[in-house]
Amino acid sequence: MMGNYRYLKTSGWGHTDEIASNFKAIDFYKNGTSSGNNIFTETVVSMKTTTITDVNKWLESNAIKNNLDNLIAGKGANNGITWNGKTIIYNKVEVHIYMPKEKFKDAIKNEW
Repeated sequence: MMGNYRYLKTSGWGHTDEIASNFKAIDFYKNGTSSGNNIFTETVVSMKTTTITDVNKWLESNAIKNNLDNLIAGKGANNGITWNGKTIIYNKVEVHIYMPKEKFKDAIKNEW
């Protein structure tokens, strides 16, 4: 859904759901070029949603820890993340976190 509103293909975003609906750690990549089964890009995005307002509790979650570990391990020209026969090779990682407006109050902006 966010691919239709925020990460537009017309703006150069690639969508990993076209490779696999459950692509490991990466949701979107910017201005990727393909060569065989490899996609080369500078920036990948892992999009996360949460209702947890305490950033430390969020970071302690095993799912988040695993996601961040996978993103870090795959970073760099000789690495990448392979899923469903395609490898995305990248240098920069962004984690975009979305939270309902009613949860995201001024008091927590500095924590996040």
